[in-house]
Amino acid sequence: MHLPFIPGRLRASSLTPLASLFVLGGLLAASPAAAQTDFHNLDKDRPLRVEDAYAGKLRGLELKVSPFDFSRLGTGRWEMVPQVELKAGVLPGFEVSAGLHPTLRRLDGRTETEAGSAELSALANLWIEGPRIPAAALRVTAHLPVERGSTGSTGEEAHGSYGELRGILTRSLGGPFRAHLNAAAVVGDTEEQGWFGGAVDWVLPFHHTLLLAEGWRNLVDGGEATLHAGAGVRTQLTPTLVLDAGAGRDLAGPSEGRWRVRMGVTWEFGIPGWRGSPRSDAARLARSAAHPPAPPVVERISHPFHLTASHNRAFREHYPEVDRLFNAFDYGHGILYETLWTRPDAPTSLLEEEIYQRLVEDILPRGPRMPMPEAAFMPRYVQVAPRAHEMFEWAHVLHRQSYDILGDPSLSEEERDRAMAELLAHYQSSDLAFPVEPKGMEIMDGQVFSKAFREQYPKFNGLIWAYHWLQVAVYEPLLVYDDPAERRAALQATVARFWQMLADPPGALPSEMPMTPAISPVFTERYPEFASIFDNLHMMHDVVSDVLVSETVGPDRVRGELWRQVGLFLDPEAMSTSIEAWIAMALAHGVDAQGGPAVGWLPDVPTRNAHGGHDAHQHHDPEENP
Repeated sequence: MHLPFIPGRLRASSLTPLASLFVLGGLLAASPAAAQTDFHNLDKDRPLRVEDAYAGKLRGLELKVSPFDFSRLGTGRWEMVPQVELKAGVLPGFEVSAGLHPTLRRLDGRTETEAGSAELSALANLWIEGPRIPAAALRVTAHLPVERGSTGSTGEEAHGSYGELRGILTRSLGGPFRAHLNAAAVVGDTEEQGWFGGAVDWVLPFHHTLLLAEGWRNLVDGGEATLHAGAGVRTQLTPTLVLDAGAGRDLAGPSEGRWRVRMGVTWEFGIPGWRGSPRSDAARLARSAAHPPAPPVVERISHPFHLTASHNRAFREHYPEVDRLFNAFDYGHGILYETLWTRPDAPTSLLEEEIYQRLVEDILPRGPRMPMPEAAFMPRYVQVAPRAHEMFEWAHVLHRQSYDILGDPSLSEEERDRAMAELLAHYQSSDLAFPVEPKGMEIMDGQVFSKAFREQYPKFNGLIWAYHWLQVAVYEPLLVYDDPAERRAALQATVARFWQMLADPPGALPSEMPMTPAISPVFTERYPEFASIFDNLHMMHDVVSDVLVSETVGPDRVRGELWRQVGLFLDPEAMSTSIEAWIAMALAHGVDAQGGPAVGWLPDVPTRNAHGGHDAHQHHDPEENP
């Protein structure tokens, strides 16, 4: 049966638009990349047949090339089907792709070459994973023969056009493991009527690697079904390049004993200027007010793509040691939330001693070489607070790309300002964006659960505040010093100050939440919207910790309370304050209590006094205290 909505044959002359698409994709892939390729995604045929239920990033593109896709059909008989595919995230949770699969085969002593087939596909994520439900998606794919060959891979006539409708479920199993179920119906000019299968993956986040295993069985029209098993790996080579490899074997069926080996690469990139329009405060407020009193049963989250620009990766290139520290910070936040949620009855020493020491002695000194997908090491927390998690990740992207702009020595002052304005507009184009209106201290210290975390875990809370101190302190030397050597020296001194805070906890750790106007006044004056967003972000980090710990909230109400807090933080009017009051509040808490200024400090770090505050700094001439 031929499908009515696709042609029975796609002739060579019809390839021009597709070929142009891939040429364009190849050219764009060579342009400055903006994304962090997510090796944690299990894509269709990359390298296994089974896939996960998540779509690519909104307004992101992926060029996928698999030059080696080899099947051994028997003695002296083999088939090679290289693949090239371009995928685009066109809507939240919705991706489309187009691919070409030419064929080269060796049968009975002769070699045949065919144009093979073209593939058009679309995936829609129906909802993300929740505490009690797996993530779900639907994929629709159309296969169009470019040219009919005399024989197929088994010596029979090649098939014509056919389509596939696939249902997909993904579920975290705890720890580093996830499970995926796929079931598909196939209609059209092909023997296969459908198939079903499952896969398990195991993530190694610090190695940026995903290990995979799958099994599937197909359904055929009047013939013997095929049972297949395979295994593979996906590993991140660079921030935008992922290598995948897999091998599988048909265990039963007409092709029993057939081996298949595949290797490929995925390059993620973006198109400059392709971004959504900034959302107005009124629109953001309306969405916040529309939040129901309880979280929805199912949720859908948009994963926005980075801003594509020439300055991307500049900070990583010029200050790799600081960049790796920030990668470790992401892990520190993630492991905190996962521990608080999954082990509420654990002794205080688990975080205050065991995990704290591991972070300070092992993770921070040898931070990962690239950022890691946080869902890889905090899967249970992501289930209970997916929107809060995505808000954090999107704001962390803003942090990273603003470091790139201010750390790029090739940009003039005017170019920096233009780039920062463009970045802010890109950030605000997502409904995950924190408002630029600063929140008052009431949202962090005046709710029923406030201060629960810092009172129970004072040392770990100080560590988190030290993270926040460095994340905003880095901006100051990048702006204050124009000479590259002076800038680097000042930045190294700022990082050294961070390490001093950790040397004798909790005495030297911040006793008040670091606020950007106090720590980085030059940055705040020049880019107040960024400073406000980052303070709102850091306040929400504290709020989430308090909710997870508070006995007043309790485990049964955590999801609902986190949903309510998301609404408060997205609402530009909820518990907000004026710019003047925000700056005054930051200064009133004392710069030294917040960790000290970002530049112009001395080796001696302020220590806590008997009243829980900090003793004042004693300032000297830097020439006397290098």
